[in-house]
Amino acid sequence: MKPASIACIGECMVELTQTDVLGENNSENEKFLKVNFAGDTLNTTVYMARLLKEASASQQTDIAVRYVTALGQDNFSSRMLAAWQSEGIDTRHVYSLSGKLPGLYSVNVDATGERSFHYWRSESAARSLFSDALTQDQIESIASENSLIFLSGITVAILPYESRKQLVNLLKIAKHNGSIIAFDTNHRPALWKDAEDARQWYQQILELTDIALLTFEDEQLLFNDQSVEDTLQRLEHIPELIIKRGSSPCLVKSNGEVQTVVAQKVSTPVDTTGAGDSFNGAYLSSRMLGASPVEACQAGHRLAAEVIMHRGGVIPKEVMPAL
Repeated sequence: MKPASIACIGECMVELTQTDVLGENNSENEKFLKVNFAGDTLNTTVYMARLLKEASASQQTDIAVRYVTALGQDNFSSRMLAAWQSEGIDTRHVYSLSGKLPGLYSVNVDATGERSFHYWRSESAARSLFSDALTQDQIESIASENSLIFLSGITVAILPYESRKQLVNLLKIAKHNGSIIAFDTNHRPALWKDAEDARQWYQQILELTDIALLTFEDEQLLFNDQSVEDTLQRLEHIPELIIKRGSSPCLVKSNGEVQTVVAQKVSTPVDTTGAGDSFNGAYLSSRMLGASPVEACQAGHRLAAEVIMHRGGVIPKEVMPAL
């Protein structure tokens, strides 16, 4: 049996979020931009690293959490790498590419906590992960040495066509070697040529998926699902299927049984950035530690409820809830 380990494949970006700072002489608040490092798969990776590290002492487990990506050789890339290592993330598969830079995005949050994004990522290093960083031996190493591999629709969307094929091949090798494949479509229309292109690639990966962590709004938009029952029926081949619905209860299908898990109540969210990513992190961590799918959903809701009370995709360590 291979050692328990998780590999998350994706992109981390420089995140700019607006923050208020009291002006001189207690004048009106001034607007500043705070720099963080985030991205959907990276957020999930950080939360898994934190939760599993906390659990390791009490449960005598040692589950490695690895991030697979490419960075540049600039100051931001160096700071990213140091930050991940300080979280206990295994960075053996983080590759440094000359002449490349990490992507950048800004988050604008409205009065209800809903966010909108602006991206600068067309030349990001992560887009070149398969074309310029990974050899076939390294692809096979990632596919064979990890018991669970997690990726998102954004992981797929940022890659050129040939690199997407290599990613699917990595997943096929991992599946053949007995790894669990976990996938969140996390659909971002702006990253795709058109909806049909996204559907075709998602369907290829969903055919290999063991744990699907989906958002119903994405399934409505992409596949015209009129109800969660439509989604459940369309993806009945997936052994473990979670359908997230924001503040509404999520649905989880496992062993042929569908159950509803109520979300934590939050009066006024501050920022919903990272809510789904944190849910994924808590869900997968819980499952790796032996929790049932329902218990894992409850853990996901608890963490997401805390995350949306803070700005940015990754919350401070000191406010992390336990699994």
